[in-house]
Amino acid sequence: MGEYPGHPFAGQLTMAELDAVERPGQHWPVRGVRLSRSHLILRSRRMCHIDRRVVVAVHLIDSIPTPLVGYVAACEYSGAGHHTIAIRLEVAEENQMIAAWVASLCPMKGGVQSKPSAAA
Repeated sequence: MGEYPGHPFAGQLTMAELDAVERPGQHWPVRGVRLSRSHLILRSRRMCHIDRRVVVAVHLIDSIPTPLVGYVAACEYSGAGHHTIAIRLEVAEENQMIAAWVASLCPMKGGVQSKPSAAA
């Protein structure tokens, strides 16, 4: 996947495919490889079909993950049970289902759940 420029990006990410109504499906962990203004390259144990619309949550330290939305531009087996996936990023419009999905990834940070009390 050398045809995609970008800067090294070794972030911990969570990825999910979007269905026809832009609802995220089952998510899985992925690792960032390279990031540019137009593409995100990542490594995954799971493959993803080309032209599939996906959402990737970038986990930030002490913050709610940031969602990136795009289409799978390429997916190649890279050995050792991993696939290298190139995502063509696009501007994402506000989507309540994606926002709820992101909040569910870190319930303690998004205000979705409160921490249990010490007495519990």
